[in-house]
Amino acid sequence: MTDNERNLVNAVKTVASTDAGAVLLEHLSDYCFERRSTFVEGNHDKQNINNGKRAVILHIRDLLKVDLDKKEPEPVKDKNYI
Repeated sequence: MTDNERNLVNAVKTVASTDAGAVLLEHLSDYCFERRSTFVEGNHDKQNINNGKRAVILHIRDLLKVDLDKKEPEPVKDKNYI
C-alpha cells in the first residue's frame, strides 16, 4: 500500500468515526443507491449514472474495511509469467 493510499484510508476512517461523518455516510448511502436498485426502466443513461453513484459509496465502504495493521503479502514474482 502506498503512502497516498494509507493517508486516504486514514482520512476516510477519521471522518467516518465522527457524528458528522455518520450523518454524511447515511446520506451517501441513500443518495448513492447502496441498499436499493439502480435500475431505471427504459432509461439506460440514468441507470448508468445511478451505477456510478453506487460505485462511490461501495468504494468508501471498502476503504473503511481496510486493516492498516495487517501486513500485506509479498507479490509473487514469477519470471516465466512476466
